Amino acid sequence: MFSQVDTKLTAFIFHKGSPLKRVFDRGLDVLRENGVPRYLEQRWFGREVGKGGGSGSSETMVLSSGQVVLVFAVVGAAIAASAVVFVGEKVYDAAVKRKRKPSETGDGNRPSDSSLDLN
Repeated sequence: MFSQVDTKLTAFIFHKGSPLKRVFDRGLDVLRENGVPRYLEQRWFGREVGKGGGSGSSETMVLSSGQVVLVFAVVGAAIAASAVVFVGEKVYDAAVKRKRKPSETGDGNRPSDSSLDLN
């Protein structure tokens, strides 16, 4: 599945007639001849699925039970932290609303004219 990555060096952009195109093409040819792309592919992407592994089966990564518990603990802690922040915001909003009582001379939705600072 993951070994289907195309690792060919094929895309460089040059102006039409640029002398650098020939230099880069020759450099890429030298790298290919020396096996550099193959080495980099093996180094960074690992061996291809089904190759180099005795019985022909690919290696799979299986999480231990401790690792599964750790994953759930991290996700649970993140959800708990989100809940604490949410509740904190609701408490703060309620406290701010309680502090801002509607003015007795206003209509309750906006501050009264006497409380506006026109300076």
